Amino acid sequence: MDQPPLHRIDECLTDQAFDAWVGEVVREVEDYLGKHAAFEAFLDGQE
Repeated sequence: MDQPPLHRIDECLTDQAFDAWVGEVVREVEDYLGKHAAFEAFLDGQE
């Protein structure tokens, strides 16, 4: 049987890759919190 190609993890652990990952996570959390705040403001306006 042929062996699958190896995945070099050191490419995923560079400072640039980590910074990009952290930036993406922060943007996703900010988007989520923004949507939550907008929905809460909408509900407050319904009262």
